[in-house]
Amino acid sequence: MDATREVPERSEIVKYIQDTQPIREFYATEEMQSLLSAYIFNDIEKGKFEQTSEIKGEIHFTSSHDNVPMAGTMIKNEQGIWQPLFTSPFE
Repeated sequence: MDATREVPERSEIVKYIQDTQPIREFYATEEMQSLLSAYIFNDIEKGKFEQTSEIKGEIHFTSSHDNVPMAGTMIKNEQGIWQPLFTSPFE
């Protein structure tokens, strides 16, 4: 098996970026981000939380949409509230 891989030409990369721009713009809206977050993190409130340090922890849960186990890092903010360590499902 050949371990080398073809590297796309710059023009191919530019074309791909241009062709997919409408899709990225569609998913980058605040409404779509909210919907995706609600779908992906459905049932997070039923998860098991494990504190790993004074300000960090992990949440493990299973989404009821597809029964897939999920996990995420949580961080305690300055007000003492635990929140996910991300701002969107695409990060």
